[in-house]
Amino acid sequence: MMNEALLNQLDFARASTLAAAKDVTEQEADIVPEGFANSIRWNLGHIYTVHE
Repeated sequence: MMNEALLNQLDFARASTLAAAKDVTEQEADIVPEGFANSIRWNLGHIYTVHE
């Protein structure tokens, strides 16, 4: 039961992340916003590799 809840939570987080990133253009993905150390592309890549 606990494993199912965890998998549901991970599925929700993945779907939410993909939905938020869906409309980001290539140019926007490479921008490092002021006050941040990395671009959206870097952060998405980091999320992808950590979960793999």
